[in-house]
Amino acid sequence: MNKNYWVRVTKGGVIQNSNRATVMIATLPVITSQPVSTNITSGSTANLSITTSGTTPAIQWYQGSSGVTTNPVSGATAPSFTTPVLSSTTSYWARATNPAGFVNSNSATVTVTADPYQQWRAAQFSPAQLANQLVSGNSADPDGDSRSNEDEYAFGTPPLTREPSPLQISVNGSNQVSLTFTAKLASGTGYTGRTRHYALERRTDLSSGTWAPVAGFEDIVGGNQTLNHVTPPGSPRAFYVLRVWLTP
Repeated sequence: MNKNYWVRVTKGGVIQNSNRATVMIATLPVITSQPVSTNITSGSTANLSITTSGTTPAIQWYQGSSGVTTNPVSGATAPSFTTPVLSSTTSYWARATNPAGFVNSNSATVTVTADPYQQWRAAQFSPAQLANQLVSGNSADPDGDSRSNEDEYAFGTPPLTREPSPLQISVNGSNQVSLTFTAKLASGTGYTGRTRHYALERRTDLSSGTWAPVAGFEDIVGGNQTLNHVTPPGSPRAFYVLRVWLTP
């Protein structure tokens, strides 16, 4: 609640009133919602926020442990704050200040984990190549095998060595189509904790329709096993594609 005051001075029958002064009754700020620790992959940002009660406070975010004010974050003066791009685990906290005083939030830790794909890129390309997006960019195809670097990572194939298609197709003497592929185990740099999956899909018209999984080949978990599908005799013409994905 605010109070207004003024003073009247009288001398020799002359009256002079002062201007009005407002006294604001401030209440100490309270942080009602603390910033929450989170996990991100390297090269990403995180969103942190607080909510407050009490007389509207000014906000300042800091990097480090709560209460240590040596590293204020420039421009971070709102209840919500987006961190810069991070490559290592970092903590942040906020101070809310008004005329009644200030209160500090808890520290929120942004835990940065390595991006598996970026780990793979670092293992596949030299520093000079990593600086050249035409060689190491996600959509680049430096070995000219029609698979982008992202696809090479998914299939577990080298990005700088041209290799045959992962799906090999042949026709036997009975005009049956044989489709063969090796379901590779997800192993090595960039694949820790990941599982590679395969699906063989088909459709009869490239211009319309959707890819449908071939029975028995809907979700093959890679373990370095070789798989083969032979089309039944008299099967109509069809188009096939090998789909691969990684989890998690």
